[in-house]
Amino acid sequence: MRTTKLLSLLALVVFLACNVRAFAAAPDRKTTADGVQTLYIYGVSQNLNDTIAYVSDITVITGSHLLEKGYFLQRDQYADQFKDYVQKRFASPHQTTAVFFDTRIEAAEKRREKLRKQLAGSKAVLGTLTVKDVYKDQFVFKPIGQ
Repeated sequence: MRTTKLLSLLALVVFLACNVRAFAAAPDRKTTADGVQTLYIYGVSQNLNDTIAYVSDITVITGSHLLEKGYFLQRDQYADQFKDYVQKRFASPHQTTAVFFDTRIEAAEKRREKLRKQLAGSKAVLGTLTVKDVYKDQFVFKPIGQ
């Protein structure tokens, strides 16, 4: 059982490492004259001992200094928001959560759909993975104070 958990965790790490393009965007391409940036973000959450993965809708985040050298500075805080929501709403503890982003809505939508398709039907510890969507009327990322 412990080996299976470690293999599942390793598979998740490898999956995220292979999709590192989803973590980095072109540096500051969408910065306006007043320094405001726009990002399109969505979250993915899964308990590695469960067969359900949760994928949020895309949320638009605007603010100054969201990206620095192509990296989303507050990604972990947004991931914690989604993790807390899933744990409370679906009574599913021990979630592993990742937040993906892009500066273009089309690219974010394309990557989200690709990720959903990869997750749906993939093998998990306890069986085949099921993807549940978390819609905008259920959860929206709240801006983090600067």
